[in-house]
Amino acid sequence: MYFLFFALGFYATVSQVILFRELAAVFLGHEMAFGVSLAAWLLWGGWGSRSHRRTDNPQRTFLITLSLIGIVVPLTALLIRVSKLFTPAGHIPGLIPSLFFPFLLMALPCWLLGASFALGTKVPNKSAGLIYAFESAGAFAGGLAVTSLFLGRFPAFFILTAGGAALVLAVTLFSFSRLFVVIPAKAGIQALNSLSKRKFTDWIPAFAGMTALDTSPKTLVLIMMSMSVALTIFTHRIDALARRLQYKDYEVLSHVETRYENSTLVQLDKLNILFQNGVLATQFPDPAAEEEMVHWPLLAHPQPQRVLALGLGALPAVKEIFKHPVGQLEVVDPDELAFTWLSPFIRPFQKRALDDARFNYRPADGRAWIKQHAQTYDIILQTLGDPVNAQRNRFFTKEFFTAAKEALKPGGLLAFSISSSENYLPPEVALANASLFKTVAAVFPRVEILHGSRMILLASETPISLDPALLIGRYEKRHLKNKILVPELLPYSLLPERRSAAKKRIEEFPRAPVNSDLSPISHVLVWRVWLAKFIAPIYFLGPLIIVFILAWMTSRVWRIRRDWARHKSELLLFSMGFSGMILEVAILLLFQALSGALYWQMGLLFSSFMLGLAGGSGLSAKVTWNKPSLLLNGLTLSLGAYSFAGWFLIQKTSFLPESALGFCMGLFIPGVMIGAAYPIAAQIEAGRAAQLYAADLWGSALGAFLAGSCLIPLLGQPTTFLVSGLALVGSVFIAGGMSALRKRPS
Repeated sequence: MYFLFFALGFYATVSQVILFRELAAVFLGHEMAFGVSLAAWLLWGGWGSRSHRRTDNPQRTFLITLSLIGIVVPLTALLIRVSKLFTPAGHIPGLIPSLFFPFLLMALPCWLLGASFALGTKVPNKSAGLIYAFESAGAFAGGLAVTSLFLGRFPAFFILTAGGAALVLAVTLFSFSRLFVVIPAKAGIQALNSLSKRKFTDWIPAFAGMTALDTSPKTLVLIMMSMSVALTIFTHRIDALARRLQYKDYEVLSHVETRYENSTLVQLDKLNILFQNGVLATQFPDPAAEEEMVHWPLLAHPQPQRVLALGLGALPAVKEIFKHPVGQLEVVDPDELAFTWLSPFIRPFQKRALDDARFNYRPADGRAWIKQHAQTYDIILQTLGDPVNAQRNRFFTKEFFTAAKEALKPGGLLAFSISSSENYLPPEVALANASLFKTVAAVFPRVEILHGSRMILLASETPISLDPALLIGRYEKRHLKNKILVPELLPYSLLPERRSAAKKRIEEFPRAPVNSDLSPISHVLVWRVWLAKFIAPIYFLGPLIIVFILAWMTSRVWRIRRDWARHKSELLLFSMGFSGMILEVAILLLFQALSGALYWQMGLLFSSFMLGLAGGSGLSAKVTWNKPSLLLNGLTLSLGAYSFAGWFLIQKTSFLPESALGFCMGLFIPGVMIGAAYPIAAQIEAGRAAQLYAADLWGSALGAFLAGSCLIPLLGQPTTFLVSGLALVGSVFIAGGMSALRKRPS
């Protein structure tokens, strides 16, 4: 039966990665929504683990619950896509939807996952420690499979439906294993021994009595098997319908799912719009945006020979770049499949520019690419739009600007644009712009501001000449023929009063924070801008909802404080889950900031953590410890020491790993500690496996919620590691104090 727990862990991790990707398309990959989604996953799992009812036949109920999971998870993916109806494409969701929808949508599947584990621990002669180990091992295998085999090769909804069908099939085979294996063998032996002494009808009662389930549950399992197969067969049609509902205001032209993201190309009138993970990446044809993005920096440079453009958003502007005497243009984006898919839609508007010998596409991460090409480029165009999430934010940090400066030749220019207001900057907009201006100015001594449909920033180590006469001369010398950015417009756009007014407004915010990899803040400020400009005032009730959620979680913990006073192992598991999940979220987002590849490597990182859980719990479950309480305290303090070490080392950039393997080890080590703790706690608290599992999940839920919504965006990565360590050390002292009070004579 343990193989079913392996299958459960496998499908749970595959589902988690894919459902989180689907949520990313709804919430634009915002990290607060990621933290809330992870918290919801764990919270409902813990609730399911504690709230399962007693049953006379836990094995039968466990099998039925597993079958339900195989049906419910694909349906949850559809509900996530339909929820996009409440947050239109391209709109940043408000605080209330970001909090409410993940908790609502994750409720049923996660409750079933938690309940299935608790039911499994009630099956006679099954070790809770081994169940935990097998489930963790399955989760590790699922993470590897979804990372290396599934994503980018199969549609996400098909992975869920086929995986659900496989899970229900495993349950069916187990349920009928005696029917098709044990009973035929025994019947064959009986037939050989007493064929003439016994009628066939005499075997029927024994035949039915040997089965794992009675007739009614078996029928239910078969019905769910049929449903899961039907979902798999009609996956393509259901998937297409859900996609149209997601973009109901547009005509969906095409969609592709890659290892990196979900990309959808839609059409509104004659305008083609590209969404990547729900974020508006580019639109074409858009002459105003294309000309402003290209011609300002290229006119400001006397001889732009070699140009680097970061992101597929540069593709619609390639023909504008080649109007200048450019010798080579390189467009860098890691998603080669998305480039191949998008190119046929771009080509009709490019006048064969993508076939020009000077054009080169480089499938690589932009930050890694510029680090490998010191003093190579005359112009670097950052065309990734606004930093609406941490994945984009990494191209607006001090570390990125430093690398870009090193990649530029002497006199080279970096150009990027951000949403702004041409005539008046409201406080929220001014603060977001001031933060980015202050960040780039901390690296480049010369930064110029230009106003158009967006605020354009030009940065260089040398003075940037924006004399209108000089730029008009270059315009005419290069025989440019623009539609929007024409010579008559240049003097007005370059009026000193206009440029100085914008800079003066930005300087009114001297305490604007610098955006960095370890303290990512710009995507939070951009989110506040959106709320202030487009969202109704009722959405500002969101902070109150956060307080309510935290108060509710605290009240739940307070209600079980007496249990923790009697069973301090639950408190220690709660704290290890809390701090362990803070570490996991922090390491995941730090990896994304440095590599930019969180979405497709999320499964690999999850699986590293789960491998640690499986290894730690598997080894620990095989040993009967002499002093388990002392050992559990030691593991808690060891995880605290690990957090403090991370707090110290993360501030030393030379200690940060450069490969995914290093981050996998960073997740594997705490996984081992947390995994080893569960069987030890189960040994201390015999018969309370479900309560211990719930404490672990609830602590993890609170840690994920705080890490994603508050700690990392507001305090930064180093302080987040420090909070994790302090929570662990504090829990050991609190648990010790509770034990001392209970032992004190009344």
